[in-house]
Amino acid sequence: MKPVAVIVTTLTLLGMSSIVNAEDLMPWEVEHVPIASSGVHSLRIDDRILSFEVPTELPTKSFRASEVVTRGEKFDDWLKMHGEYTKNCFGQDWNFRVGVAFLSQSVGFVSIQSKLHVKVSPAERDNPYVVLDRGDFSKPEELEANLKRFSEKMRHRLTPVDEIIINGRKWYHYYDGLESVMPNNIRSLPPERYLTSRDYYVTGLAPDRYLEVKVEYSYNPYQYPTEDQRPWWMKKAFKYKEQVISSLRITRPEGSKEPDLYEVKTSTPPAESPQPLPHKPTPISTLAH
Repeated sequence: MKPVAVIVTTLTLLGMSSIVNAEDLMPWEVEHVPIASSGVHSLRIDDRILSFEVPTELPTKSFRASEVVTRGEKFDDWLKMHGEYTKNCFGQDWNFRVGVAFLSQSVGFVSIQSKLHVKVSPAERDNPYVVLDRGDFSKPEELEANLKRFSEKMRHRLTPVDEIIINGRKWYHYYDGLESVMPNNIRSLPPERYLTSRDYYVTGLAPDRYLEVKVEYSYNPYQYPTEDQRPWWMKKAFKYKEQVISSLRITRPEGSKEPDLYEVKTSTPPAESPQPLPHKPTPISTLAH
């Protein structure tokens, strides 16, 4: 065999080998299933079931994971080496357009994405230079403290972290505005000057993992504080966002005795879904349970 052929063959084999190894070391990869119908959908995350609603007007793009598995030797090894990974759980995107066929034009979008974050405590990693402990995410107060530390570092564009209740479960909510000017001037900007924005809803599942639902807008809701000021497509975006967020539900297998400190019991009757405005978001403290 000629030297060039030997080199090419060797590189090819090495490439194939690296692909196989990469697959073994990519625990964030999950099988995605397209969503083709409205109503309540669900997926398994280890020993939990996550349920969420798909509005009647189907998203432009959507998916859910068939199953999210984060337990096992492969995942433990990855955490020990790298400290964290994420897994996509579901996504729903609406792209609002005007016009017909090829002449249509996008006027805005709203994207709702859910991810599971798995983060081993840095103190447990094989890294002598990392000594800070992220805390225990299965304890609401420690997850909240963690989010607040992040919020304080980004105080020029994040709202306070609020505890809210969705279907009998504690979540933490904060709002992130994206700057419309140079970063050195952003601290003096009011929220209505942000270019676009994102809402985050976070709840803990285990000491080393938490679930995040991110709502990203192509516009800044602070520019339209009341419903009558919003254009038709933005009204739809708010409606779909409220439907999905208020439908979030996490359940455990029947008979499970493992404590879940995020579960709460309340006899308060359901209230109307809140808006993400004004600056300090209205709590979703009494949504259906």
